[in-house]
Amino acid sequence: MKMLSKFLLLILCLLSVAFVSIITLLHTRYAQPILAYTLNSVSQYPIHFRQIDYSLKQPLYFRFHDLSIGHIQPEPLMIGQADVWFSTSLLSDKKLTIENLLLDSLSLQHGIPDLTVMNGLDVQRLAINALDFASDGLILRNAQIQLDNWKPNQQSAFNFQGQIQFSAEQLYWQGEAFDHVVIDGEIETDIARLYGISFDWKNSQISAQAEWTELEGWRLPQLTVSDLNLTTEEMRYITPHLSWLEELNQIITIERFDALNANIELPEININNLNLAITNLTWPSTLWQQKKTTLSFSADSASIDNIVFESPLADLRFTPNQISAHDLSFSTLGGFVSLAGHWQPKKLQLDTLTVNRIKWLLKPNWQQTLQLYLAPLQQVEIDKLSIKHSQLIDTESSTPFQMTGLNVHGRQLSLRHQEQWGLWQGKLHASVQNASLNYVLTNQAIVEMASMNGEWTIDQALFPLEQGILEVNGKLNLSEPSQPWQLTLTGDGIPTDLVFNWLNAQQLKYPLPITGLTEVSLSAQGLLGNRDSFNYSLEGELQLQPRDMATPLNAEQLWHYQESYVHTRPSNSTKQAINPLEISPIKITADRGRLTLQPITFLGEDFKASLEGSWDLATSASKKIDYQFTQGCNQITRSWLGSNYTTESTTDCD
Repeated sequence: MKMLSKFLLLILCLLSVAFVSIITLLHTRYAQPILAYTLNSVSQYPIHFRQIDYSLKQPLYFRFHDLSIGHIQPEPLMIGQADVWFSTSLLSDKKLTIENLLLDSLSLQHGIPDLTVMNGLDVQRLAINALDFASDGLILRNAQIQLDNWKPNQQSAFNFQGQIQFSAEQLYWQGEAFDHVVIDGEIETDIARLYGISFDWKNSQISAQAEWTELEGWRLPQLTVSDLNLTTEEMRYITPHLSWLEELNQIITIERFDALNANIELPEININNLNLAITNLTWPSTLWQQKKTTLSFSADSASIDNIVFESPLADLRFTPNQISAHDLSFSTLGGFVSLAGHWQPKKLQLDTLTVNRIKWLLKPNWQQTLQLYLAPLQQVEIDKLSIKHSQLIDTESSTPFQMTGLNVHGRQLSLRHQEQWGLWQGKLHASVQNASLNYVLTNQAIVEMASMNGEWTIDQALFPLEQGILEVNGKLNLSEPSQPWQLTLTGDGIPTDLVFNWLNAQQLKYPLPITGLTEVSLSAQGLLGNRDSFNYSLEGELQLQPRDMATPLNAEQLWHYQESYVHTRPSNSTKQAINPLEISPIKITADRGRLTLQPITFLGEDFKASLEGSWDLATSASKKIDYQFTQGCNQITRSWLGSNYTTESTTDCD
């Protein structure tokens, strides 16, 4: 026993001397070859380094200078400096435990290398400084990464688990540059929490917080974009990535999104100095699919389809299949508009709509554009409508019009029901300071109408004219399928242009340029359920008593005008000559859609003319119109029979 004790003591002394010798050698020039030999003896990868720093004050800390690890694909791993702090318990689960590993000046220009060399390591904290990286369109410049409790795990959705801090001076992704990128978060097996994300992109600042779970997808408690300038060029970059996110089939819930001082310049929309706040937004769900989303915004100005909106302001709520506007207002077209209400895919229900002092010059084909927006709606209701001191002008349509000083007030209005426009419910009062329709002027016109359960009544419609007045009353029952209607119209001092323009609309092509006034009396009724029911049910009588009639052409001019059958407005020089004209009373009767024009005679100086005929609204083949013009010994006869037209010119002159 005494001999065994002496032997063990000798072995312990030798080990102590060897350990002290090794520690001593680590402080000499032999440290590098000794440690290099030791590392290469236990590693399957060749390891080289230029210098090692070691101190007994920190016995578990080593610093390697110009470290290289070979046989790592696609190229050897080169590290400017590596600082290693070993754990006090060197081995854990058969892995070498490193408390801290700091790599400085690392360049990975071919992506992430083969890191199976790390499989035998358990690194509690990995930090990389001054990292340059490039792979698959991703480039990092001067990046810093810190991973706490980094454990490579093939079962994880990520390549590591634990805390992560990342920053980069510049990050390039698919040709786009992101500056001052910072990420702070935590990665676990089935969850990722990003406590802070921030970066600069095209002079804008973006910051966010995010969380990902396998079941719920991405959730963003906060996303803020400041000083964004969104143009067509930026949209060309953003749009493909939005499509890529949709293809991932990942739900993204944004609890709070803020856009501050943003500017948008796109072909169809421009917004200046936009401030926007959205809560509880789910993407890629449509606006109609949002469950409880709020949106508020303000801007200096915006333009849509070349219409400028100044100081737009909105407070909106989104629930399934409904958008609620608690406040939406803007200045436009020299006036102010505000509204509040609800919008559903097939229904528009406004609590209030206020329009003040707008001056709107309507664009060509504005009816088609308006129809495009309104076509999806099957129901339109406005509880309180107010239009004041406004102006509408249409100079491009076949019946140009203008209204100045327009005032409209309505209560509890139902304007579209059962996919048909009309006053289904409510009261409406409209007045206009002056207006014109197809160049016929009226001043201080008033219209009052009301409807109860689809029984629409025009209580009063007065249109003062330049030399007379026109009064209209009527009824229309929208609630019945056949929609019976009645209309009475009386007036005096009515320009004959109104009457003969209507005749021309019936394709009679009335061939005399005439000016003058007439008394009008119309009483008509029928059904308006559809076009056929109107054509077969129209009954009534139209009587006109022309007076002060004249033509700007003399007899000879009228002959050439008739002969050429060119229907253009006479020139100003011709209009100076006014030739009196007598026209017999005009009477048109309707019996179940069959119209009869009683013979009309025209007597002027050295000429006369006559017009008579009949036609059935239900069929154009029944039309029969005869017109005859005689000037001296010359005569022109024209006839319309169905769709056929004939003309004959004769003369008895010697």
